[in-house]
Amino acid sequence: MIEPTSYHILIADDSEVNVFVLSQILQRNKMQVSIAADGIQAVEMALTNNYDVILMDLNMPKLDGKQAAIEILSKKPDSKIVAITASTEEETKEIITGIGISGYIVKPFDPQKLLYSLNKVLAQEA
Repeated sequence: MIEPTSYHILIADDSEVNVFVLSQILQRNKMQVSIAADGIQAVEMALTNNYDVILMDLNMPKLDGKQAAIEILSKKPDSKIVAITASTEEETKEIITGIGISGYIVKPFDPQKLLYSLNKVLAQEA
């Protein structure tokens, strides 16, 4: 599993509950967390900072996560983005893959699955 590190993770989610849960899990595992409350803020933060992984809610106000991911990846193609979604439908998986998102995590969050998914994405070569 993930060793204690200084990984910097951007959480892009408009749900305070999701942000709280994700932050707690990540910080307990020695990761630094930054938070974007909407897609526009996520794009701005992703383009001006370097994050090891961006956890991107697909349904956010102002700019949804799919569009935010497309914008980020068009300017920083090596970005590692993991979608946060409540949907397990095959169509959502195809959309995520088509955009170039590295993976996805289904809500509600299982801490072990979250850490496994992050470990898998972080282990990928850029």
